[in-house]
Amino acid sequence: MSQTKPIFKKIIISITLMLPFLCTYAQIDAQSSVVEALGGAGVSLSMAEAASLNPAAASSSGLAVGVNYSNRYMLTDMSTISATGVIPINSLRLLLNVSRFGNETYNENLVEFGAARMLSPKLSMGLVFRYCQISVVEQIESPKLISLNIVAQYSDADYGFGLSISNPFSERLDDDKVLLEYPCLMNIGGHRDFGDLTAIGQMSLSDYEELDLHFGLQYLILEQVSLRAGLQTQSPSYTMGVGWLWNKLQTDAAFAYHQYLGFSPSISVFYKM
Repeated sequence: MSQTKPIFKKIIISITLMLPFLCTYAQIDAQSSVVEALGGAGVSLSMAEAASLNPAAASSSGLAVGVNYSNRYMLTDMSTISATGVIPINSLRLLLNVSRFGNETYNENLVEFGAARMLSPKLSMGLVFRYCQISVVEQIESPKLISLNIVAQYSDADYGFGLSISNPFSERLDDDKVLLEYPCLMNIGGHRDFGDLTAIGQMSLSDYEELDLHFGLQYLILEQVSLRAGLQTQSPSYTMGVGWLWNKLQTDAAFAYHQYLGFSPSISVFYKM
């Protein structure tokens, strides 16, 4: 009985944390399910699952491979599938990410390649090159874009900070059939660990949008199970998710609900050594 009571206490606390998010709506982007469940607030987290937002997050990771699938509002034409790999070579961590969004008529294909390295036990940095190609039916040439992602992360045992600057030169794709703006986007944030509970905050600012705030909570309900909830202020949105660690396999699921457009599910699986 002495071991059972703490478990039930954790369950009650976790349900209480989740209640404000059960009857709300959200929009999610093509990120890992961990970051999506935290409202997009993952720039300071040190884990391979957050490398899509801040590649420096993988600077202390071992070999890791993962896949992620997300679907906006249960629409087949708005699905994204991506694969991520982290390869340790001495003190470097090589990063590779490929993703595809859309359908046969219109799709966006992204390839990211870069490296991250720990400069000290607490400070790490990284640089990632991004290649994006847009394919449109009946269009002979596909617009292409090359950009950068410059990142840094500072982490301690109980807290951490992260910075990510994507597309610092504010590129755009512009031709007869496609006009897409890719503004410079800066994410800066931090987190604090309180035992089994982690509180996360993040600010996002781009060339064309107002300041966007992200907040997330992660609660370790059992040794292998995490519950997550998040909030984003730009187009107010809320998210929820759960993660399960079994041996070296990390499985995460996230979902959001929009009051007009419905559900947006996401799931990711990572194998980490």
